[in-house]
Amino acid sequence: MAKDYSFKEQLDVGKVGEEAVRVYFQNMSNCITYTDLSDKPKYRDADIDFHAVVEKSSVWESRFYEVKADTRMAQTGNFFIEPEGWLKKTRAETILYLDTNRKLLYELNTHKLKQYVYNSSHNWESRIISTSSFGGFTVTGWLVPYTGVIKMLSPEVIDFNSYM
Repeated sequence: MAKDYSFKEQLDVGKVGEEAVRVYFQNMSNCITYTDLSDKPKYRDADIDFHAVVEKSSVWESRFYEVKADTRMAQTGNFFIEPEGWLKKTRAETILYLDTNRKLLYELNTHKLKQYVYNSSHNWESRIISTSSFGGFTVTGWLVPYTGVIKMLSPEVIDFNSYM
């Protein structure tokens, strides 16, 4: 049985994540520029929310970012990864995955995340979520343990408690 979610509530959670990332880019001392692309159809279709130019080790890096916000990560200890949804669709180089309860932002390399999810043998639990509003949708996601993602991807983890 699929867990039923309100489409509007899910959009609101996504907007919280996007706003948090906007604040993050504004407060990064090494962020040269950023652009919110979330309302541009071309980028929405590619699951890209932001473009930013960031200075790292005296080199300017231009990257596209996808933002994911998770309200249950603190309770479950898992990332909710949609292998046939956003992970497959995104063209962003980096996933910014926000644990909204602990206010931690995980900067995940999309290529490494895809390799980990698609190429590893695993027996992760799957969950189906759906909404009956706006014509409804259903997605299947894997509950990917936090510990495995941290061990395999070594993401940068940003404490957002001072930003939010």
